[in-house]
Amino acid sequence: MTSWVDDFLLAGPDDEVCLQLGGPVRRSELRTAVAGRQNLLRDMGVGPVHSVAMQQPASLDHVATALAVWRLGAQLVTVDHRVTRAGFDDVLAVLRPKAVVTVERISQRPVWTPRTDHVLVQVTSGSTGAPKLVGRTFTDIVAEVVKTGRLPGMPGRGESAVVLAAFAHTYGLFAGLLHGLHSGARVVVPEHPTARGIATAVAEASGPATVFGVPFHLRLLASLNADMPGLARVVSSGERIEPVLGEMVASRLNVPVGQIYGMTETGMIAGDLDGSCRPSVGRLAPGVDVRTPDGELQVRMDASPYLGFAEAGRWQAGWFRTGDAASAGPGGLLTLHGRMDAQVTVGGLKVDLTSVESILSALPGVADAVVVNDGVLKAFVVLREGGTVDTDELDRVLAPHQRPRVVHTVSALPRTPSGKVVRALDQLNAAVLEGSLT
Repeated sequence: MTSWVDDFLLAGPDDEVCLQLGGPVRRSELRTAVAGRQNLLRDMGVGPVHSVAMQQPASLDHVATALAVWRLGAQLVTVDHRVTRAGFDDVLAVLRPKAVVTVERISQRPVWTPRTDHVLVQVTSGSTGAPKLVGRTFTDIVAEVVKTGRLPGMPGRGESAVVLAAFAHTYGLFAGLLHGLHSGARVVVPEHPTARGIATAVAEASGPATVFGVPFHLRLLASLNADMPGLARVVSSGERIEPVLGEMVASRLNVPVGQIYGMTETGMIAGDLDGSCRPSVGRLAPGVDVRTPDGELQVRMDASPYLGFAEAGRWQAGWFRTGDAASAGPGGLLTLHGRMDAQVTVGGLKVDLTSVESILSALPGVADAVVVNDGVLKAFVVLREGGTVDTDELDRVLAPHQRPRVVHTVSALPRTPSGKVVRALDQLNAAVLEGSLT
């Protein structure tokens, strides 16, 4: 079974540049790096019954470790390199791996627990609750890579994928790293995660380049004034794209802005890489079966994706509850209507908090916004340079029952390591810069 790494991910011409990670990496060089890391882990006693936890940024060492663990038949546990030491220690305490790989060192652990049947364990972002452990089997991984590759517009051999999302998360791992290795598209990671760094990566890419990022990266791209002739499209995931932001990037860079919708638990659910399906998030991915009882999107899954304790009721009788309000239309078009827990009642009238956020974010002086229900509606807004929000403006764009009673100004919205907005009230309050409008 471990031969799938060689046949599915490492196969290809020896001299083909498959990675751009601080410099070009040819397939022959990647195979050598994987073999070296495999020998090191084997000498430490790692085998098919073990798990290896890894917390590293994108690098040749990161890729070589991941593929070496799988070639040994062991389980790979990936944790975002920006997660705190305490958060990483919590994962280690639950899974008790045989070995731990970080930027600083590779170490053995004296006490370890035999791995589960999964070959990959990921940690959810924690944007809508406590982070959870999600497991994938060998079959799951192959199926997800194949499914992703069938999405129209995905880059292939002779093209490049500029990956801004972390390899530790589903989007960066599958749409970026694993798809690239399998399809022959060159995987490029910018040396610097800035607007200029992204532009440099696109300029150095081989053939037409597709940028895979999150809305945070779209905001960086929107600040660019330089032409990017090698750019084919920009794809976002992780959270919704504000229409104003998507249109701004598409207009400024003269390329399509698309999106991929999915979750750590489910993998990709739908996608639209050219942005032609808006306001939907795209068509359902091949093999994805969904339903929307009571307006909530549910995805068919044979088993619960979670390891250990998870929220009761998220997976029942073959269906996973996403927590997203959605509707499925003709031709498999999927339209999201915000989070189910974002539907609140104010004065007997329904209010969709995500809709209010979209309206606030479209104001000329507002760069970003989050709205929460804390007995009354509270908004936390990031202002553009020189921007303001006043009560007359709020009354103009929002109905009385939609209007936040408190508007706090923050320098930046709190985010998870993967870039998703955190909606926990305590963290939002801690980010407040100055007084409020009432």
